[in-house]
Amino acid sequence: MKRIVVVVCVAACFLACKKEPSKKPIDPPEPPAKTDLTIVAQVSDNESRTQHSDAESGLKLSWAASDNIGVYVTAEEESYASNVAYKADEASAKSGFTAVGEKAEWKDEVLMHSFYAYYPYAQEAGTKYSEVAVTLPALQTQSAAGSTQHLAALDFMYAAKEKTTRPEDGSVELAFKHAFSVLGLSLTATEGTTVTIDGIVLRNSNQNGILAAEDAVINLATGKLDYSAAKTSKEIELTFAQPLALTEESVDRAYMQIIPGHAGTQLDIIALVDGEEKLLVTKAIPAAGLPAGVIANVALSVQGEGDGPRPED
Repeated sequence: MKRIVVVVCVAACFLACKKEPSKKPIDPPEPPAKTDLTIVAQVSDNESRTQHSDAESGLKLSWAASDNIGVYVTAEEESYASNVAYKADEASAKSGFTAVGEKAEWKDEVLMHSFYAYYPYAQEAGTKYSEVAVTLPALQTQSAAGSTQHLAALDFMYAAKEKTTRPEDGSVELAFKHAFSVLGLSLTATEGTTVTIDGIVLRNSNQNGILAAEDAVINLATGKLDYSAAKTSKEIELTFAQPLALTEESVDRAYMQIIPGHAGTQLDIIALVDGEEKLLVTKAIPAAGLPAGVIANVALSVQGEGDGPRPED
């Protein structure tokens, strides 16, 4: 049996060894070192990352040293390892991953193996890669203007490498994809006014629309989400731990993680001001829908108190 060592790049490396039996009563030679599934995840600006930071070109993301992923392995389509936890070795766009406890293995050198992985790891994710539990809460909190720390905890990524035999170097590559999308808002007060907002609500005009879900399941092979047994919501409320004091001169950034899709529907973006809702804009979603893994950026002005627009000279 071959032990797998994991190095992640969103790529995983497996090394194995074999010891020939000896009929002679002599000490056997030292076997080659066995390695565990090593996941090495390397991500570019348009790829998978879990540590988020705001940048001019969008969100820059990278693995954090505390990131754990779950790994599933099948051999000839039969389950061989289920939800094995691996932890990132360093905070970087490219990091190796080490098994937290149990280690995954190659079954042998000739069988077809398939590998499935997801982030973030959850012990209750389940034993089937095709039915991994996933939740995106309808209530989200941002610590301060421009902060992206909450996005990592809300993110979900998945990867699959199917029907591969153990290569000579024992490596396997996994490319992670995002299951959700991000709504990024650039907020200012209207000309000549100031306003403090406590939060933002995103609401789907379709009564059956799904922006958030609790206890949904995802197939890691396809990325398809199943909401049949989930508690779903057609709106998401983002609250600010520190209310945003908007002016016309400054631009404050807000982010929420959302379920993609919504083809042909309308989404209302609403500001929460003094406990009341203030509709900012209604956005029509194209027929193709909002793809997973994208950042939808919207710039908005919120009407506040003040003298209003200054007359032109």
